[in-house]
Amino acid sequence: MSINFRFSLKGEGNNPCLSICEDQTPAEAMNRLVAVEFRYGSRVTKVTDTLLVLRQKYMGRDEIAVFQGSTDEMKKLVAMATLYPQVKAAYQQTEEHIEEMTEAVEGVLSMIQSGVPQELALLMPSVKSESGGRLVIKKTLLHVFGASEEEMKRCLESEEMRYEEILLLCEMVEGGIFSSFTEALAYAKAS
Repeated sequence: MSINFRFSLKGEGNNPCLSICEDQTPAEAMNRLVAVEFRYGSRVTKVTDTLLVLRQKYMGRDEIAVFQGSTDEMKKLVAMATLYPQVKAAYQQTEEHIEEMTEAVEGVLSMIQSGVPQELALLMPSVKSESGGRLVIKKTLLHVFGASEEEMKRCLESEEMRYEEILLLCEMVEGGIFSSFTEALAYAKAS
């Protein structure tokens, strides 16, 4: 099983500055989608059963990531790409997120008042909001891989668990190494 992954960075006049094309396993593609594309702010621009296109602006340049494969290979990626924006939008309505962003803004103002250059201080909100972003990724992964509400709750209670570890647990449950998320989480806690 393989998913074709293409990435391009477009410069002025839409000329490609960088272009990558490689085949990835579904697990590698999911890791790329979660750890790179969603983590660094890519937005889904097209989703079909066999195609996923993401785009983001970076330093005035367009980054385009394309995942393409059979319906079976793309099933989890398509589910992740469809659910992630919904989970993210729901999280952004929570008091926790609003408090996080209020603290970030207050921190920026405090830093500027203490003499930190504005350009540097403005990076703080993105660093602060990363914990919320990780929570959204974790919730979406667990949902896509079929965790029950109770299993999801237990996995998310372990705040020290990174989303990379959650992704690994998901893959082990899907691969049959563990029969449930409860079993996988017990093993992870014991390790």
